[in-house]
Amino acid sequence: MSRIAARHPWVTLTVWVGVLVASAPFASRQAGELTGGGFEAPGSDSAAAESMVAAAYPDARDSHLAALIVTKPGGSSSELRQALMGVERAARETPRVRSVSPPLASARPLGDRLALLVPLPTDVREDRATDVASELDSALVGNAGGDSAKVYLVGQGALIAAVQDKARDDLARAERSGFPLILIVLLAVFGSIAAALVPFAVGIVAITVTGALVFALAQAMEMSVYVTTLASMVGIGVSVDYTLFLVARFRQETARGQAPGAAREIALATSGRSVGFSGMTVIVALAGLMVVDNTALRSMAIGAIVVVAISVLAALTVVPAVLALAGERLARRNRFLGLDSLRTRASRILRPGGEPFWRWWSALVMRHAALTAISSGGLLLLLALPVATLTTHTGALAQLPADDPARVGSGLATELGLGAPTTRVLIRFSEGSAAARTAAAARVRAAVAKDRQAELVGRPRLAAGGQAALIEVTPAADPESQDAKAMVDRLRRRLPAVAQHTGIDAEVLVGGVTAAQLDSERYIARSLWSVIGVVLVLSLIVLIVLLRSIVLPVKSVILNLLSVGAAYGVLVIVFQWGWLDGLLDFRSPGYIDTLTLPLVLAVVFGLSMDYEVFLLSRIREHHLSGDSTSRAVAAGLSASAATISSAALIMVVVFSVFVVTSVPSIKEIGLGSAVAVALDATIVRLTLVPATMVLLGRWNWWLPAFVERRLEPAGSGAGRPRPLHPRAGE
Repeated sequence: MSRIAARHPWVTLTVWVGVLVASAPFASRQAGELTGGGFEAPGSDSAAAESMVAAAYPDARDSHLAALIVTKPGGSSSELRQALMGVERAARETPRVRSVSPPLASARPLGDRLALLVPLPTDVREDRATDVASELDSALVGNAGGDSAKVYLVGQGALIAAVQDKARDDLARAERSGFPLILIVLLAVFGSIAAALVPFAVGIVAITVTGALVFALAQAMEMSVYVTTLASMVGIGVSVDYTLFLVARFRQETARGQAPGAAREIALATSGRSVGFSGMTVIVALAGLMVVDNTALRSMAIGAIVVVAISVLAALTVVPAVLALAGERLARRNRFLGLDSLRTRASRILRPGGEPFWRWWSALVMRHAALTAISSGGLLLLLALPVATLTTHTGALAQLPADDPARVGSGLATELGLGAPTTRVLIRFSEGSAAARTAAAARVRAAVAKDRQAELVGRPRLAAGGQAALIEVTPAADPESQDAKAMVDRLRRRLPAVAQHTGIDAEVLVGGVTAAQLDSERYIARSLWSVIGVVLVLSLIVLIVLLRSIVLPVKSVILNLLSVGAAYGVLVIVFQWGWLDGLLDFRSPGYIDTLTLPLVLAVVFGLSMDYEVFLLSRIREHHLSGDSTSRAVAAGLSASAATISSAALIMVVVFSVFVVTSVPSIKEIGLGSAVAVALDATIVRLTLVPATMVLLGRWNWWLPAFVERRLEPAGSGAGRPRPLHPRAGE
C-alpha cells in the first residue's frame, strides 16, 4: 500500500485533498447530530420502570423542564408577568415544548425577590431532553427576563445541555491552542519546517475525516456528544505520533548515508509495519469498551476506533507520497528560529563524556538492571496506592462552574422546594380488585413519605385498566446527590416488603432520573473488569503475532497496567482528595467520574502499546540480525528513545490542553492520560522495559513450539534467528 502511494504521490495526495474537502462540511455539522442520552443500564430496575411507564403512562414519560423566574431585589408582580410572557413566547418558538402558565399568586418569596416556576412540558423522554433544552435555552435568552428579572432553565435536560455546551466550547479552545503547541514541539524535534508540517497535516486530515464519518454514523445510530471530544483527544495524538515514527526513521536512515528512496523503503518496511501494529493494538484496546452494553460508551469507542484507523491509513499513504516528492528536503535540518542550534547545545549538555545521551542512558540502565527495575516498579506501585480509596460517581451538576446559570437555577429550585419529581415508584399488580389496588398503592405511598429525603410525594395514579400505580417523588436534595441516590436504595430495600403486606400480589420498581443515574454508574463500574479482561487478551494476541514471543507480551501488559494504575492514583489525589484545588481552575468534586475509568484504561493501554511496539520492534530488528539480547536492547533503546520521547511529549501536550478545560470529567481524562503517557514513556518504556529484558535474557524470546508453527514469519527479514529457547550462559 505504501509503495503504491510512493509511486503515485500526486494521485495519492489529490485523493486525500478531495476526501478532506468533501469531509469538512459534514465534520462541521457533527455536533448537531449527537445526543446526550445513551447512558441507560440494561436490565436494571430503572430501565424496567421506564419501559412500563412509557407503556402505561404516555404523558408521564415526558421530560421535566421548567423556567424559574427570579425578579431583581424589590421585584413586583408586574415584572413577574412581563417575564412570564417572555417565557411563553420562547416556548411557542421551540418545537416539542409547551408552557403551563401558573398563577402569579403561586410565586414564592426569595429574600427581597419573587420566584415563580413555570413548567415547560415536552414530548420527549427525559434522556432525550438535552437537544430540546438547548433550543429552549437559546429562545429564552432572546425572549425572557429583560432588566427586571432573571430566567433560569431548570431540569435534568437543562443541566446536561449546559455541560455539553461547555464541553463543545472547551473542545474548540483546546484545538485552537493545541495545534500551535504541537507544531512548536515538532519544530523543536525536527528542526525543519517541512518535516514538522507533515505530521501536523496528517493530524488535521484524520480529525476532519473522522468528524464526517461520525456525522454519517449518527444518522444510523445514537452517538454521544462526548464522541467528538474523545476522538479529537486520541486522533490528534496518534496521527502525529504515527507520522513522527515514519519521518524520524526516514531521517535516521538518510543520516546513515542511505539515498532518500532507499531510506523511504526501509522506514516503511520497519516503522511502517510498527505503525500498522500500533494502530491495531490501540483499536483492540478501544474495542474492549464494546463489551459494556452502554450506548454512550460504545459510541465513544466507535468514534475513537474510527479516528485511529483513519490516522493509520493516512500515515501509511500520505507520508510515503510526501517522502517521494520532497524526501531530500525533509531529510535536511534548517535554522528555523534558532531551534536547531538550541537542540545542538542541549544534546552536548546531555552527553556525559562526549557519548550520545541515549547510548549512555541505555548502558547505565543495563549496568544496574535489578536496581533500576525495583526502584522504577516501586515508584509506580507507590503512585497506584491511592486507588484503594477510589470512589466513583456521575452527575452533571458538579461538571458546571458555581456561577453557571444552569447550576444556579437548579440550586435555587431545590432551595425553594420546587424541584422536579426525579424519582418514580411504580407498583405493578397482577391481582386484586380496584379498591384493593388503591389501598395497596396508598400504603406504599405512606411508606415513601416516611423517608427523610422525600420532599414531595405525589398521589398514586392508577393506570388505565388498573394494572399499575405510579407515585412521583421529589427529593429534598439535588437529584444527582448521594443523598438522593441513598433514598433510592432505601426505597428499593423497604418497599417490596411493604407491598408484600398489602394482601395482594404487587411488585415495586423504583425508577426515574436519580435511579437511572445510580444504575448506570454501578453497571459501568461492574463492567470495568470485563473491559480489562478483553483488552488484556486481545492485546496479548496482537503482540504475540508481532513479537513472536510469549514473555514480552505478558510483561508489556503487566507494565501497562502499572501505568494505568499510577494514573488512577494521581486522579484520586487530584480530583478525590483535592490536593490541587485552585490550581488551573481545579475543583475536586470528591470523586472520580464513573466514565473516566474505562475511557482512560482503553485510551492509555492502547497508546502505551504504541511505544512498546515501536521500542520492541526496534530491539527485535537487532536481535534478528544476530545481536545478543543485551546488545539488541542497547542498540534498540539508543536508536528509538529520542523518537519515543518526542512522541510522548506530543501526547502529553495534547492531553494537557484538555486538563485546563472547565468540565471536570474532561479534565480527568486529560490528566489521567497525560500522566500515564508521561510515566509510560519515561519510567516504563525507557527504564523498566530495558532493565527487565536484560534480566530475562533469552527468556524474552521464548515461544512454545506449537505456537511458533502456527505463526508465519514476521515481516521482511523476520525469519527466526537461532533457536530461541532459554538456555544458560547469555
